[in-house]
Amino acid sequence: MGDIKFKIQKPKKAEKLAKIFLAGDLGIGNLEEIVGKFKDIEKNYDEIEINLNDVSVIDLSTIQLLLSMKKSCVKHKKQINFNIDLSGELNTLLETTGFLNIIKTL
Repeated sequence: MGDIKFKIQKPKKAEKLAKIFLAGDLGIGNLEEIVGKFKDIEKNYDEIEINLNDVSVIDLSTIQLLLSMKKSCVKHKKQINFNIDLSGELNTLLETTGFLNIIKTL
């Protein structure tokens, strides 16, 4: 299990948007930690931006979690946006496996 970096930038007084920054190993070994934090975020914020930068590992379980987070926010009338900037190597892997199209729907 690799290191995961998870940072929440809470909204400033004039803002309503909570920004979440994820980096590092987003593989299944860190999924439990990510799930717990996502539950807290969805409960506490109405506008959420999730930034995936400097990701070294991402797998199907994490992609499913991101889709689930999006569906849950839509269901609860919360605004969610994703900014995804994966390395060329991860983009190639996701494109080869067909998962890049799923990532693009976020």
